Parts: sequence; C-alpha cells; structure tokens
Amino acid sequence: MRDSRFVSLLGNPRSIGLDAFLLSIPIGIIATFTATHNPFGSVPDVMAWLAIGVLAQLALGVVLVIGNFVLVRRDFTALSTRLTVIVVAVIAGAMRGVAVAFLPGVWGLSTTASIPVRILSSAIIFAIWLVILGAALGANDRYRESVNDLVEELATHELQLRLVDSAQMTHQTTQTTARIAESTATIATALATGTGVADHARLALLVQDAIEERLRPLSHEFWFERSPVMEAPRSFGTFVRRVVSTPIPWRRALPLMTLLLIGNSVVRWGWPTGFYSGAIASVLVAFIVVLFTSAGSRHRLTWNSAMYVLLLLIPAPAAVATVEWATGQTQRASVNFLMALGVPLAFLLGAAANAVVTDRRATLQDLRAGIAQPTWDAHLGELHRRQVESDAAAFLHNTVQARLLAASLQLEQAAARGDQERADEALQQARDALEMASTTTTFPLGPPPRERFEQIALAWQGIAEVTIEAPDILEPDVAWRTAAEAVEECVTNAVRHGHASRVTVRCRQNAEAIEIAVDDDGGGASGSEGQGIGSSWMSRITGGKWSLTSSQTGAKVALRIPT
Repeated sequence: MRDSRFVSLLGNPRSIGLDAFLLSIPIGIIATFTATHNPFGSVPDVMAWLAIGVLAQLALGVVLVIGNFVLVRRDFTALSTRLTVIVVAVIAGAMRGVAVAFLPGVWGLSTTASIPVRILSSAIIFAIWLVILGAALGANDRYRESVNDLVEELATHELQLRLVDSAQMTHQTTQTTARIAESTATIATALATGTGVADHARLALLVQDAIEERLRPLSHEFWFERSPVMEAPRSFGTFVRRVVSTPIPWRRALPLMTLLLIGNSVVRWGWPTGFYSGAIASVLVAFIVVLFTSAGSRHRLTWNSAMYVLLLLIPAPAAVATVEWATGQTQRASVNFLMALGVPLAFLLGAAANAVVTDRRATLQDLRAGIAQPTWDAHLGELHRRQVESDAAAFLHNTVQARLLAASLQLEQAAARGDQERADEALQQARDALEMASTTTTFPLGPPPRERFEQIALAWQGIAEVTIEAPDILEPDVAWRTAAEAVEECVTNAVRHGHASRVTVRCRQNAEAIEIAVDDDGGGASGSEGQGIGSSWMSRITGGKWSLTSSQTGAKVALRIPT
C-alpha cells in the first residue's frame, strides 16, 4: 500500500473502535510499569501497578465508547469525522494518563513524573498509537473490500466460462482423442489382422510394446506436462526470516521512534535529564539503523539480525547511564528492561506489517492480472487443456493400459496352451479397449461400477483369482465409478508389479466416504516404480488419504474416497 493511501486512512473511525481498543490493552498495561523507578520491587507492587494499568485502559475505553456514540448520533463530513476521531483519541489517552497519575497515590506508590507530564505524555503517545492502529485496520478493510470486488469479478468470469465451457472442452477432447487414436493405430491394425494361434505370442508382445512405447509415454505427457505446479505453503520460519530481512524505512520510522523515546524518557526522569537520556538513545538507534540498513543490501538477514541484537543491547543501557551521570544516582536494572525490549520489538512489528501489506498488494496485483481479458482467455484455455489431458492420462493408465495388459497376458497363456477360444476372447478384449481409447469423446470413468467389478475379475481370470466384495447399493454413482477405477488400478498393480495370484478387494461405505482395502499374495511393490501416474491419481481422488504396505508375502492398499 502506498504512503498516500495509508495517510488518507489516518483518523478514520476504526481508530476508536473495539479492535483498536483491544489491541491497545497490552501496550497500555506494559506502559503503566514505566510510571515508577522500581515497578518490580515486590509482588504487591506488581499487582498494584497491574491493577492501575487495567483501570487506566478502562478509562480509555469509556472515552472511546462516548466518541463512537457521538459519531453515530451526528452526521459529520469526512474532514470533521477525521478531526473528531483524533480529538477523541487524544482525550482517551489523556483520561488514561489521569488514571495512571492519580491512582498510584491510592496505593501509596511513587511515580517518576508530575501529574501534568503524565497526562500529556499519555495523551500524545496513545493518540498516536490509536490513530496508527486505526489506519492499519482501515487498510485491512480496504484489502478485504478489494478482494470482495475481485471475487465478484471472478464470479462474472465464471459465468462466461460456463457459456464457452462446452465448446472449449469439446475442442480439447477432440484434439486429445486424435492423438490417442494416432498412437494406437498401428497396434489396432495388427490386432485386426492377427487371428491364428501362431500369432498369439507375437500379438502379446506387440500389445506390451504398444503399452510401453506409445500409451505409457503419452499418458505421462498428458499427466506430468500439464499438471499445474502448486506453490509450497510458506512456513512460520520462512515468514520470520523474511520479517527480519525486511529493510527498515528509516526516513519514516526514526522520527516517530525519536518522539517516543524522548517522550518516554521525559516522563520517566523529568526535564532536562529525561530529554538528554532520550536524545542519546535516539541518536544511537538512528546510527545503528542507518548504518546496518545501508551496509546490509546483499546479506540482509545477517546484517539485520546483528542490528536487532545491537538495538537490544546498546540504546537503553546508554540512556540509563546518561541518567546516572546526570543525577548521580544508580538506576535499577528493571527500569531498563521495557525500553531495551521495546525498541527492536517496535521495528520488528513494523517490518511484519510491511511484509503482510506487501504480500497482500502482490496478491491483489496477481488477481487483477489473472482476470485481465487476454490473460483470462489464455488461462481458461490452459485450464481446459489441463483438465482434459489429465483425465485422458488417468483414462489411459487406469483403464486402457490395464485392459491391454490383461489381454496380453491372456494371449501369452493361450499361445502356450494352444487355446484358440481363450485367445479370441483376449483379442476381443484388446480390440474393445483400443476402440474405446480411440473413439471416446468424454474420457468416462468406465461402465457402471457393478459391471466394471465383474469385468475386472473376468479380465484376469486364469492369471489371478480376483475377488471383489461391495455393498448391494452403490450410490452415489460418481463416487463408486471412481472407486471401481481405483480397484482396477490396484488389481493391475498387484498382478503386474507384485506377480500376485490372488487379489481380494473389500469395499465398504459410511456416511462420509467409500473405504477400500486390497490384499494380495504377491511379492509386494519393489519401490522402483516411483511416484507414477497411479500414485498421483490416487492421492488426488483420496485427498492423500491412502496407504501402501508391502512385504515379501504380499501388499496391502487402503484408501478412502470421499462421497
């Protein structure tokens, strides 16, 4: 967000709203402990100052409530609203100062400054704090409004997408089907002419070669080249490193930090000792920040880390040493704690806010660029291409290749036994699979699930004993079609990779998902296949909720498909 936009938000009603009040409570209670030279002298003293901090924040909250009531009851122009908000923030800070100035006397506690100084400093510091908080909250509101506007614009484009969806999908499907038909033409011709028993072994090899040389590379091309690249989510550690690495905009930050340091020192130690102390601390802060910000342009994380350490260790002790030199009195270490911690913490909070604003600005820019008309049209075309080709890859891998592999193994056994009837059935199975691959127009999930379960068992008959148990009612249909496709993938892998002779599949359904358990007696997965299409597809349909356990006595697959 540009500076002009942020400045325009200063004095907006969010400055005296509930969120700003709640966010001011921690800093208000902590600041209360700066009203004495020895805030941590004893447990009763700590509890007393804590109570004073709470009561002071309640006083501030009462003024904010009154200010909100005035804004609601009367009509103000934009300028008068801003001025009213700032005046309310100043009065609220002053009321907090009154509480902090007078309440210590009730408990017999000593303070570091006179009552007028305490009231004035609280009015200035908390007015600034509330106004900045309100501007930040207003910026967040603007961001949400911008996102909502973009969401509405995206919804409009989605309606446009629905209007052109059918034509684009048909176009992409036609192109993809043509590539599949081209890849399967040679083997389809060979299967159409091969009928003799002597050809069975040769045809089995041709089918297996077609799978390895044509269909598998094509399905991998469809799946892996068109799959979208997902950005890994940023971890908290990454965000922290980025915040620490953010350069401090010292031209804007240092004047405000100087005002706060001098004001806090004057309140604590009075005039002129507090002024000298705050000035020394401000000069040291400015020197450290400017030096390390200018020198650390290349290795920003290292230089900024050293800068924050020095900000913690140098300015506050120097300020206290100045007070001790000017007054000739030793100061307690506890007095120095809040000031020492506050300086680097304030800069870190500012850097974190800057990082968040930068991210949000980039998000809005990306969204706006993404829905710009030329970019949007290209994006829609790419989305359709990815969807069609990933569906085609799953169709080729899970259905066509599985059926062709089963047919080729059936042909091998028929050739070894001279079984013409079995060979004819296997050839017909292969021809049906190739015809389905080259003529389909929608890349379906296959036949109805019950029929597909029967086809799976029949396709591997004589090669492996496949038993599939499923409920009597298979609804919803789409989820069960996906489940049947997953079952065929698991059975094919068990026979192909594990050389299983027995595969048992148990399908169960509950209110939320279809649960499938597959057991086989093969040699288990070797792990050499890696993360292929099948594994990626299984992760997609299950949301990652599937597992494969292998041993020398077989493999077990468990998956859960949401309904």
